[in-house]
Amino acid sequence: MAKYATFDVGYAWLLDHGLTTLEACKLESGRWLLLAAYEGEGKVRVEPFEEVEINLGVLWRKTFRV
Repeated sequence: MAKYATFDVGYAWLLDHGLTTLEACKLESGRWLLLAAYEGEGKVRVEPFEEVEINLGVLWRKTFRV
């Protein structure tokens, strides 16, 4: 995450396949702010792509197609 901040990457999503969690973070004033945390297989809209509904269950499958 520190490396991403060095290059001024504005957002980071941290996915844990084992725990089936997604954490959405935003870089503000050189520090990472946790925007939201999701768990399980629900459908979510995550910054900065709020226009797109993401089915988390698809991310946790052993194989998936985009």
